[in-house]
Amino acid sequence: MIESYHELLASVDEMASATALSAVEGRRVSSVEQSPFSSVDSLSGSHFLRLRTDGPDGRSYILKRISRDWDWVMRVMGDDRCRAVLVWQSGLLDRLPAEITHQVVACCADGGGWAVLLNDVGPAMIPPGDDWISPADNHRLLDGMASLNAALWGQAHLVGAEAGFSSLRQRYSGLSPTHPTHGHRGLGTASIDGRFGRCRAHRLAPR
Repeated sequence: MIESYHELLASVDEMASATALSAVEGRRVSSVEQSPFSSVDSLSGSHFLRLRTDGPDGRSYILKRISRDWDWVMRVMGDDRCRAVLVWQSGLLDRLPAEITHQVVACCADGGGWAVLLNDVGPAMIPPGDDWISPADNHRLLDGMASLNAALWGQAHLVGAEAGFSSLRQRYSGLSPTHPTHGHRGLGTASIDGRFGRCRAHRLAPR
């Protein structure tokens, strides 16, 4: 069993309110500004907003709205519980090793979907796009993945289908061109395969 547990907030309005963000920041937040946000690396169909508290010198957050209605990854992976939220709500993110930090601040229900509020750490991330990453960044990513595997070794019950996460069948077949949900209410099979195929080819092809 996962001991930690985080409660969902009731709505996006509540999560993006000055009251909720005052609790997050440990100080009185007077105002919250919302603005559009997008990234070329966002391919699932999720919707985003940027929130900023108390003007240009305040803290910045990214609000991600997720629903099976527009997120094709949820559909092809059979995700009806929003695993991006479940991994936080269940306390699984609290088990991450020291080499990995997550930026989830809060999550909430959002009508028939869900929303995740994250710290905006864009400047510290690998830049969006298909440029090659440096060997140093690559080593850090590999070290992080190795640490994650070590931290959860022998605890498959925490991340398996019985806990609400993807089954092995879903993980291996989700992006198959023969998957029955490809092309349904979102990106078609050709678009999905084309985008990910170009990404794979670009990163793997010798220079």
